[in-house]
Amino acid sequence: ILPQNTALTMLCSSALCGLIFIGLLIILVRNSIDGMNPQLNHIITLTVLLSFAFAANSFSTHFLSGMDTMSTLAFLTGYIFVCMWHQRSLTVSSTLLTGCMGGLAFSFRPDLLIYTFTVPLVILLFSSGRRARLTAAGILSITSLTVVFQILFYSKYLNSPLPLSFYAKSTSLYGNYLGESYHLLSLKQLCKYIFSFPLLFSAIGIALFIDFRRWWHRISVIGKGLLLATAAFFGYHLFFVIPIMGYSQRFYYPTLPALVFLAVRSVVFIVERTSLNGILHKGLMNRADSKAILAVMVLLLVFSFGSPVAREVYHLMKTENGEYRGFDVTEEYRDRWTGYWFCLDEFSRLPDDMVIAATEIGHPLAMNPGKTILDLSGLNETMIAHNGFSPDSFFHRYQPDLIYMPHPDYREMIRQIYADPFFINHYEVFSSSDLSTTMALALNRDSEYYESMLQIVSDNIMR
Repeated sequence: ILPQNTALTMLCSSALCGLIFIGLLIILVRNSIDGMNPQLNHIITLTVLLSFAFAANSFSTHFLSGMDTMSTLAFLTGYIFVCMWHQRSLTVSSTLLTGCMGGLAFSFRPDLLIYTFTVPLVILLFSSGRRARLTAAGILSITSLTVVFQILFYSKYLNSPLPLSFYAKSTSLYGNYLGESYHLLSLKQLCKYIFSFPLLFSAIGIALFIDFRRWWHRISVIGKGLLLATAAFFGYHLFFVIPIMGYSQRFYYPTLPALVFLAVRSVVFIVERTSLNGILHKGLMNRADSKAILAVMVLLLVFSFGSPVAREVYHLMKTENGEYRGFDVTEEYRDRWTGYWFCLDEFSRLPDDMVIAATEIGHPLAMNPGKTILDLSGLNETMIAHNGFSPDSFFHRYQPDLIYMPHPDYREMIRQIYADPFFINHYEVFSSSDLSTTMALALNRDSEYYESMLQIVSDNIMR
């Protein structure tokens, strides 16, 4: 649909998934409120949406980022909804659908398997009905088989059973320094995430404080599973994942549908356990009051969420000087990122058989769809992801024309490259201080484009 506009394509894909997520979330909330005052149902739904106002900046970033956050949220929300349908029906078809969907979480984001295995396992352990336990065992079996099939398929056709990012961010692939540099970032991002959704976490916390045992007894087995899975998800990312590009709490955002479900059920519990239940049933809130509250919340939601989204769109469409660039990724690079990748726009004009290597490949990929871009961090290079970076193996297999040297956080990798004999003999290096950029630059003296690349460097250093 948009073959010539990478930035707009990514924006639209995120926005579409975001709209699907919001729609599914509203359905989920409505189905999570059973037997309550109809007016309260509307208020709880819009209060959940209003809670997004506190996270407007981070949510709007993910809404338009082009990353997998919105698709992950939509998937997990759909999975919870399917689990709820299964618990009501306990049929063969619902078992098959829930199991297959749980297994497909592996292809969306493997860490979602924490949810798709924990929820049916909790159903199996805590359900009193024999049929519920049997179908839960069936879901676990189908989920496991679906995951195994995908692992075999990806091993055969993609040469890797797991996404390459798993090897990069869940192992010590980059050495100790990078892990030490990020060791507090996971905790910082988790704290920001909690304070971004204070209404959700407060509702859950108050309900647990009032009467944890009764709350645990009253909540459904799905709720129990979501609570345990969310705690496990937080623990996994807090202690075992290096949060590279962990901006706007994106590693924790997949838990949002589960938090909404738990918060809604906690609000229902709080109302039932306090005097609020009697007040609502006495009808002290009339229809006019309800409509007024709904109108205020809708307006607050629109203005709080709409403004950051509009700002993000504006930044993608306009330069800092206010000139229109129409979602042009090259213009966006010139406006924001010239201090990161040196002269990327000019190198991008060179022929497409040129090979570029870097650890930061976002803009190089988007601006060079026809070129070979090698990711030194291993996110799109199986050899590096599986075995770690070895300059001897890398330069034996590849001799890139241009190398944007690794980001300064990859200290061990930089040291290895600079010490490699092939690199020393075949590459001309320009330091980051000479270029006034974050990353240094290396040009292959044997490249057919060496003279052209050197001319670009010389012309721009002289400016």
